[in-house]
Amino acid sequence: MQNNTPKALDFFGFIGLFPGGIRQAELTHIWNDNSWIGYKDELIRASLLVYKKNSQDEFVFSLLPFMTIRACEYLDSDTELKSEYHSMACQLYLSECQSIYEADKSIETVQKFTEIETNVWACMYRAVASSRVSSKHKLTKSITDVSQLSLADIEQYLMSPSGSKLSNQECEQQLVAYFTCVLFQ
Repeated sequence: MQNNTPKALDFFGFIGLFPGGIRQAELTHIWNDNSWIGYKDELIRASLLVYKKNSQDEFVFSLLPFMTIRACEYLDSDTELKSEYHSMACQLYLSECQSIYEADKSIETVQKFTEIETNVWACMYRAVASSRVSSKHKLTKSITDVSQLSLADIEQYLMSPSGSKLSNQECEQQLVAYFTCVLFQ
């Protein structure tokens, strides 16, 4: 696979960033097209990717736990690609957490939250881990600052207008803030 379809291996690493699995619609949203389908087929043929249908009858793709570890090891060899994929995941779940936070609270909203919770935690763990590696830069301080605020302070922070495109750090910080609000509502 490494010689024939190296992009499929990159996709394998990408899927490894989602220990809770990722829905077909989310993949299409992140990739902006259906180019990922060929990579998915390649991974399924190689028995590296599994899928199931969730309660909304959507396909959810994931790796077996031991393969998730291998996928993350694969991405560790290309930190730039891992950073890009991590950013894509954070942007996706920032949007999801924001829509859950703003939605009417119902059983469907709670169910949607529980379906993405594992992946949101994974995004936050990667953010903290990368900040440790980068020798306690601003990101660690930002995540720590958000975690020490009251729920009212976090909600006030989220109401303040943000600029255009968020930096990775701002995205991670807002993801933590929205996740905290949704978790404790």
